[in-house]
Amino acid sequence: MTVLLAGAGVLALGIYRQSSRRALPVAPPETPRVVTPAVPAPATEGPIPVPKDLRAHEPELRQAIEDAVRQAEANPSDANAIGRLGMLYDAHGLSDVAAACYARARQLAPAEPKWIHLWAVIAKASAAPQAETAFREVIRLDPTHAPAYEYLGGLAFDRQAWDEARQMFLKVTELRPSEPSGFFALAQIAEARRQYPEALEWLDKAKKLAPRWKAVDFLRGRVLTALGQTDEALSAYGAGADSRTMLVIDPWRVEVEGFVVTRRARLDRARQFQQRGRPTEALAILEPLVAAYPRDADVVNTLASQYIADRRFEEARGLLESFVQSNPDHFAAYLSLAQIDIARRDLEGALRHAERAIACAPQLGRPYYQKGVILAMMRRPAEAAQAHAEAVRLEPSMSEAQAGLGLSLMRMERFNEALEPLERAAALDPESWWFSFNLGLVYEQLGDRQKALEYIRRAKKLNPAAPPIDEALRRLE
Repeated sequence: MTVLLAGAGVLALGIYRQSSRRALPVAPPETPRVVTPAVPAPATEGPIPVPKDLRAHEPELRQAIEDAVRQAEANPSDANAIGRLGMLYDAHGLSDVAAACYARARQLAPAEPKWIHLWAVIAKASAAPQAETAFREVIRLDPTHAPAYEYLGGLAFDRQAWDEARQMFLKVTELRPSEPSGFFALAQIAEARRQYPEALEWLDKAKKLAPRWKAVDFLRGRVLTALGQTDEALSAYGAGADSRTMLVIDPWRVEVEGFVVTRRARLDRARQFQQRGRPTEALAILEPLVAAYPRDADVVNTLASQYIADRRFEEARGLLESFVQSNPDHFAAYLSLAQIDIARRDLEGALRHAERAIACAPQLGRPYYQKGVILAMMRRPAEAAQAHAEAVRLEPSMSEAQAGLGLSLMRMERFNEALEPLERAAALDPESWWFSFNLGLVYEQLGDRQKALEYIRRAKKLNPAAPPIDEALRRLE
């Protein structure tokens, strides 16, 4: 019996990361005496804003803060001294004290747009109306500052004020015609208004400026689907990936990034650039960081992941092999080497590296999961099932391992046994069309047509353009 399996390729190896977002400060109520009501107006005299507990921060940051606070205290009427302290805080995620410093600098230098802009960037998530007023003040003071128009366009988009958003993003493309984000945003607006031919025109312009930006292809797939051009839509979806909007370069935010002093904050910045599809900026941080910290596993693996994404496999391999010479027991480096082997179709080499990762970290599920993926690609389903079962035993909440076990059992036509791990995978990750689709296939093989349709229709909602879903629906409906 031949079983149709979705997602036969390799699942990308994820790196465990934790991130925390502090709640952004809400500006205090406006008063009639404030010139720009978007910015809170603390007294220009009094204590300089400082974090509650300096001892909680890394030594490099603690020393930098102490130096900057002394500078600000020596020059309490100097907007630049107060603003630069705010930039140091901002660069390290200390949003509340950063916003207080920016507001204070704005009061000291009301004709300087930088401080009100940086305050508004922090405030826009929690105080959007006030941030919008602030960005308009920036434009009044500097009509050529493209990022302010972009932020205003984004705020208008969130309110579904399409005409206003379009006007702002047209201004972005006028001021920054060589950057793709304004054109992409105009395509998003056109799609929201169901003006699909116009959306395609804007996407063409964005694609020329950023040919590797996968969000462009993904949005093109959605637009082509709406136009009924299914074949072209499938091709676009295949080349694309949903991702965050790329922003125009903001020189004041770039200046903030220059205040990063800790290794962790620099690494977090690089990862943000990776998530936004801006590899050049990520590499500009990561390569010097690796040179400074060649034995830091997180730093090395993050740079290696960027090299792998850019298909610079030899550079990634050289970096990782050099790292494991001094860190021979670090499992993540071996998993990254396995990824490189998979990309180069060296499955035996990938298997050796996965087994080395298991030897380094037998208590973790991730190395067993990766071994299972490789064995499945080698058409060794029984061994793949054993590896995935061990990953599930060690980390029951790993949805990919649950799905890998279910798929391996499907390949061996053990459908009753495949049902439980696939149900767990779909429950752990209800947004995965792949998990729901394969669960529907299992129910089809077990003769439960109603359940099969339920899960395959769910998969269709999650990914309307996947061809196997339509084929399965034709069989069942």
